[in-house]
Amino acid sequence: MNESVSSQPIKTVTKTKVSKVWLLPIVAVLIGAAMIYNNWQNRGIDIQVTFNTAEGLVAGKTKLKNREVEIGTVNAISFSKDKKSILVDIKVEREMQDFLVSDSQFWVVRPRIGPGGVSGISTLLSGAYIQVVPGSSDKFHQDFIGLERPLISVINTLGMHVNLVSSGGKSLRIGNPVIYRGFEVGKIEAYEFDTQNRQAKYRIFIQSPYDELVTSNTAFWNAGGISIRTSTQGISVDVATLDTLIAGGIEFDVPEGVDVGTNVETGSSFRLFESRQSIAESRQYASFDYALLLEESISGLEAGAPVEYQGIRVGTVGPPILFDKLKEIANIRVEERVPVIIHIEPERLSKNSDFDLQEFQNIFEFWVRDGLTATLETANFLTGSRKISLYPSGEKQDDIETIGKYRVIPSQKSSLDNISNQVSSILAKVNNLPFDNTVEQLNATLKSAEETMTSADEVLSELQTTLNELQVTLNGVQPGSAVYQSLEKTMLKVQSTLDGIQPLVKEISNQPNSLVFGAAQGPDIQPKAPVKKGQ
Repeated sequence: MNESVSSQPIKTVTKTKVSKVWLLPIVAVLIGAAMIYNNWQNRGIDIQVTFNTAEGLVAGKTKLKNREVEIGTVNAISFSKDKKSILVDIKVEREMQDFLVSDSQFWVVRPRIGPGGVSGISTLLSGAYIQVVPGSSDKFHQDFIGLERPLISVINTLGMHVNLVSSGGKSLRIGNPVIYRGFEVGKIEAYEFDTQNRQAKYRIFIQSPYDELVTSNTAFWNAGGISIRTSTQGISVDVATLDTLIAGGIEFDVPEGVDVGTNVETGSSFRLFESRQSIAESRQYASFDYALLLEESISGLEAGAPVEYQGIRVGTVGPPILFDKLKEIANIRVEERVPVIIHIEPERLSKNSDFDLQEFQNIFEFWVRDGLTATLETANFLTGSRKISLYPSGEKQDDIETIGKYRVIPSQKSSLDNISNQVSSILAKVNNLPFDNTVEQLNATLKSAEETMTSADEVLSELQTTLNELQVTLNGVQPGSAVYQSLEKTMLKVQSTLDGIQPLVKEISNQPNSLVFGAAQGPDIQPKAPVKKGQ
């Protein structure tokens, strides 16, 4: 029985044993992996921002901030491949990844002096830093173009962006204020000059709730400088605020006499006028055209001059038709009168922009047929500028004259020109008078008068001699005789005659031309009442 048991084979099991020596490398690998993961988590995100200059930036020191909270550090500063830009590498904390979207804005905060005042004073001690403002996009981004100036309006700030186009006037800068009736409601964000169209373009931001003030009929104008206006009530002077007077600014409002209009969307475009006064003058109005054929000089009459009806502006003077264009317009070869086009703008007389232009055109044509007349008048005696005035003072006409496609309003010379022509006519007549012959005749008359005086002196001398001789003769005649008495009577008559001639001789001696023109008339003799006895 024992032999049977021992004859069966015995199975053995081999156990694999792991040495404790391998536990240490495994633990080391796990710790290393944890450290790598932790380092990766805390390493941050690398981004690159391109600037035009690296002024104030220092690698390893300059910080990236948002609302004074540090979220990153500048790692390196280098040039771009074309050496025209500065590449700034920044390491941003990984938990701040939400700041790195495609429309985020970066700029360098440093001390600045601008139209809005002094900014970045705190960086005088701490040094410049880079400011970041996250955008509204949800797309992650790592390459950005930095701004050279601080952002005026922060993204997602309530308000409205408006584009303005200017053809002239004072240049404006980023940061200049935008004003509504004396209150600052926004700023200029950006500007550029369009060299192709020769226009300055501005982008402004108007804060909420003031953006509701911008409507379809709003006008924008340059607020810098001093404006002087004259009216029937006197002279008014409009002086801008000190900030806008020095640095400039933009003001907006709905022009007087114009409907408020409808609300507009952000990004709308408007024209920037040179001044508030130029709004009415430069505004585009719906119009119809007439022509004037002026017989007088149009010196001082420029395109844009006012056209007034009874003193109320109803239109604008257009450019004169050059003579080489007459043949093209009206097939006219000879025209001595100067053709001038005027634009009648009835919208100036209406607050409602929905007026019927054709209806007013029919009314105006009736005025022309009823005797409407145009006159060229002086608008400003200091500058010599002129204007066109319309008056219903002419003759009625059944058929209106035309020149090409334009109907003609009859014209007449101004009263001042008529007076000038009359004065010129009088001067021409005076100039044609025979002054030379008249002067020669006067000289001959004066010479004859002088000869007459000489003859009169000789006659008086001879008479005096005769009297003297008579006196001698009388001395020899016995008094009382008939001869003596007759001679005495004769001498008395001669003496009386000489006494009568003496005033005439004296007058001629003092004023020889009295023989031609007569003596000066004295005051009229005033009759007096008879004096009663006892008075």
